[in-house]
Amino acid sequence: MHRRSLLGIPALLLPTRGQAQHAGHAPKPAACDGALACAPVATPMFDPAGALRLIWSAGGRIWTAAAADAEAPLGAPVAITPEPAAIDDNGEARPKLLALRDGSLLAAWTVRRDQYYNGILMLARSADGGRSFAPAMPLLAPGVSPSQRFEHLAEGPDGRVWLFWLDKRGVARAGQKPLPGAGLALAVSENHGRSFGPSRIVVENTCECCRLGLDFDVGGAPVLAWRHIFPGSQRDHAVGRVTEAGIDGAPHRVSTDAWAIEACPHHGPGFAVAADGAWHIAWWSGGGARRGLFHAFSTDGGTSFSDPIALGEARQQPGHGRLLTTPDGLLVVWREFDGETTRIRLQSSADGRVWETPKDVATTRDAADRPVLLRDARRAYLSWQTAAEGWRLIPLAATAT
Repeated sequence: MHRRSLLGIPALLLPTRGQAQHAGHAPKPAACDGALACAPVATPMFDPAGALRLIWSAGGRIWTAAAADAEAPLGAPVAITPEPAAIDDNGEARPKLLALRDGSLLAAWTVRRDQYYNGILMLARSADGGRSFAPAMPLLAPGVSPSQRFEHLAEGPDGRVWLFWLDKRGVARAGQKPLPGAGLALAVSENHGRSFGPSRIVVENTCECCRLGLDFDVGGAPVLAWRHIFPGSQRDHAVGRVTEAGIDGAPHRVSTDAWAIEACPHHGPGFAVAADGAWHIAWWSGGGARRGLFHAFSTDGGTSFSDPIALGEARQQPGHGRLLTTPDGLLVVWREFDGETTRIRLQSSADGRVWETPKDVATTRDAADRPVLLRDARRAYLSWQTAAEGWRLIPLAATAT
């Protein structure tokens, strides 16, 4: 079974000393209309033909560019949006691009509608390989929901496009007490992203400001990980298998970290389903029972999880973990900060139980985005946007196909 998501094809990999192929888009130019160097976040993927595609926001507009492969230079930027807007691009929320098997491209992003970070989820589709995009359209009709943010979309093995996001329509229930946080919403496209069916809330009481984790299980069903609001305002993580009707059974709590907080953590999970069916999650918690970055796995569809193991050096603020898997093993990366230098660290495991020694992959002494992992048919890469070095695509060890 082939699984494809916005972050590419999961794989086990080990670091090398390879130099970045796409690097050094600094210093920032005087005019930042469309310049990649001005982007606070940049998100790449490989399309089914192996071409590298990148999406970012700069000057209030959404841009994309492509290269023939990971080693070729990026082509000229293409503007997806013609007019500037208040794009939601804070690291946890970022524009996304999905290349579908029929050759079309689907871009998704959020426009902030007010000072309270309420958003409007926008979509634009390209039918000519990214040379042009149809006019962007909001996913929902006006009035359906006051806010949609932190979208995530992926094409399933059956060709359907699944679109998830955090939705605030629960706060607008007439005559009822507003629900805490947000709801996890779903819409599905049966025609390669040309249109989406009705939206629905599949889980209530989710944290409203953390990105989602998404992968497909061995049967082809989407599985989600998110930060949930449990009783007592404890914002711990939950997982669940999804059908078009909603979560299959009750959401499963990953761990009881006892993080009671009436605020936005801005720290979502990394999530991946291994070839053996195990569900793997990496998450950060500031709880009373557990604080730091952790990994755990489930071999029974989320009903129970292994004891969490800590990732990284606790004194260096490890966080923003990402996971990738193959039949051969598991990879996790995260960000650390020692007070002067921000570094991306990588750790691998053959089975998700025993881990190799962490290795440094990249560093910066300036502002930095979260790490992103992806791969083509030959090897895996770290994508990282920093203020000083610009966008870098750093090759890692060759991967099993």
